[in-house]
Amino acid sequence: MAVDQYAMCPCGSGKKIKFCKCVDSIGEIDKVMKMVSGGQVVAAIDRLNQVLQQFPTAAWALAIKGRLLINLSELSALAENADRFIRLQPSNPLALAQKAASLVFTNQTVEGARAALEALAESRHGIDPFLLEVASILAMALVRERRYFSARYFAALPLMVDDFEDASIAQQVLRELNESRALNSLLKTVPQVLDRPENVTWGERFDEAQSLLLSQQVLTAESKLEALDRQYSMQPAILSGLLVCAIWRADTDAQSRLLEKLADAAEDEESAARYLATSYLVDPKMTQLMTPMYDMTFEVTETETLTIAFAGSPLMRGVPSELLRDSVPSPDDVPPKAGFQLLDRELPDVDSLESAEQFPVSLGTALVFGRQTDRAPRVEFIDILPDDRTKICDLMQQHAGIDKPTAEEARNLSFTNLALPRIIVPPNLKQTTERAALIDQVFQQAVPENILGACIPASGNQPIETLISNPKSIRIRTALVRILQGSHDLRLLVNPALVAIETKLQVPSLAMFVPESDEDVEQLTAFDLVSVDTSKLEGEALYYLFQRAMQVSCTPTIRLCSEKLIKIDAVDEDSKEMVYRAYSALMQVAQSPEEALQFGQQAKQWCAAAKVSDAQIMLNEIYRHLELGDPGGFEKTVQAIVTKHGKDQNVMAHLQQLLIQVGVLNPDGSTRRANVPQPKSSGLWTGGAEPVDTPAADASSGGSKLWLPGMD
Repeated sequence: MAVDQYAMCPCGSGKKIKFCKCVDSIGEIDKVMKMVSGGQVVAAIDRLNQVLQQFPTAAWALAIKGRLLINLSELSALAENADRFIRLQPSNPLALAQKAASLVFTNQTVEGARAALEALAESRHGIDPFLLEVASILAMALVRERRYFSARYFAALPLMVDDFEDASIAQQVLRELNESRALNSLLKTVPQVLDRPENVTWGERFDEAQSLLLSQQVLTAESKLEALDRQYSMQPAILSGLLVCAIWRADTDAQSRLLEKLADAAEDEESAARYLATSYLVDPKMTQLMTPMYDMTFEVTETETLTIAFAGSPLMRGVPSELLRDSVPSPDDVPPKAGFQLLDRELPDVDSLESAEQFPVSLGTALVFGRQTDRAPRVEFIDILPDDRTKICDLMQQHAGIDKPTAEEARNLSFTNLALPRIIVPPNLKQTTERAALIDQVFQQAVPENILGACIPASGNQPIETLISNPKSIRIRTALVRILQGSHDLRLLVNPALVAIETKLQVPSLAMFVPESDEDVEQLTAFDLVSVDTSKLEGEALYYLFQRAMQVSCTPTIRLCSEKLIKIDAVDEDSKEMVYRAYSALMQVAQSPEEALQFGQQAKQWCAAAKVSDAQIMLNEIYRHLELGDPGGFEKTVQAIVTKHGKDQNVMAHLQQLLIQVGVLNPDGSTRRANVPQPKSSGLWTGGAEPVDTPAADASSGGSKLWLPGMD
């Protein structure tokens, strides 16, 4: 087939074929593409190699070969191809994109981000879909390395191009970043370039740099902003521009440094504290927020006697065998012979439980290993807090005559994880309101004590409560409290305790935002959603706030909005959709399974009156019955779904998938077992193929009642 000489050359140079150096060899492209479409990828690569040998300047062949090498995971060959491509055409965006891909695939994400920025800067004739694919893959790698702001930037890039057909990876990355309950809400909104003051002498130069940023000329913009910063230091607008450049470059050290500078340059202390808090969080290792936790190894002569002694101790609880297999780093490693949870006191009798102080606390886990070819028998104590190391030595002196560990290794634990008490709930303590109240009492008492006593670098490695004596430490204290308030789990489980910590550290309370319109809601950051007054919002504006809160898993605001939405007069399809989603959300954020089922009952009554299907509500109820350990309610709800919605194939497909997931059915539809299983995790069906995790006010509800260090 004749090649259109005036079409754009596929090499990515931006030239038409007639004027490109590829013109002499382009006739081979049709043969190569037929091989690729026929699945003859290796043969296509061989043909491309022949073309490149005959026509060394055939850049189109290098462009196609690079894509094929990615599909074959030939990473070393991809790097060689990219280098040759760049030597031939140093400013070719496809060549630079191939280089970025080869760097990302070899875990050099920062270097890959820079190469991708160079490719973007050279994309003067439009961004090639291949570069957008590389940006999506880079975003996934950045999430894995905890470079969250940078991941968000690169994931957003494919969504900005209207005619890009496959943005599914980028959408998935953004969804995970938004919905993750493990990600602090301070990291869910990326800082933007601040407006510069009016009539400043450097205004024109700043505007030029910002224009370059908006046109994806990041590296050029950064050099201009750096020159401005040298001449006009500590200007918030300039620093914010440099921060955006550092985010694009995936340089978390620079991000942290610039956020600290922004804190010093901020006009008000609240903004300064948030900048400082974010500077701690953007560090992938969160160095300033870490407190040590220890692993201690004791070599012993034999383990049989020791195992029997541990098993007979009232201060030890056996670890299930399936968890022991998961305790070793690799499947090839020999698992421990036995494992025990160390308690600070005996498990109380269930009938005698009256106060929070009676719950035992885990000191850590003991793993007993027998003799191996290259190692002596040993006991490894993992996840031991600093103050408990002496207790472990005393324990080993008592049972094995050894008072010092053979080896000791310190690891880091975030102070937000340290906050949650490591309580052990008696396994025969039934799910009741009284039980939930007792556990809540434990959390409300323990969290302030754990936080205020934590020694972290941000507090000078002294207990955080000692900062109170230094009036100049107000910014650090506020930053630490804002980090706690931005933690989904802490905010959900122990919000009263957070208020107590805020008061103890003499930190200003969060200001309440009172939006009145969609535009006001749009201005709120993910962290702002924690403190929103919904009193002046109605209808679609309220629903928009609800959607934003759902997007970033902001539970308090989800509940506030939902409770108002279910009261609206639903007269059309749109308003009915609002109410339906609000009821579903209330079931999702309920503080207990009982409360969720109450919302479910209200929702079904509303569905009947509004003539709306209640299938989703009923499917969501199944999980709550599982959480309660209520087989009767589980079976009754399943039968009700079959009776009421048995003719709806979509609903029945979701029901079958749900029953397979919880272990009632095999994948082929046959019954696996008669007993109603306990769920591996709580969840709600939300209309998609998979249930989503559900926040639970009771941290020990569902699943194993044994707390294992590291499970948080």
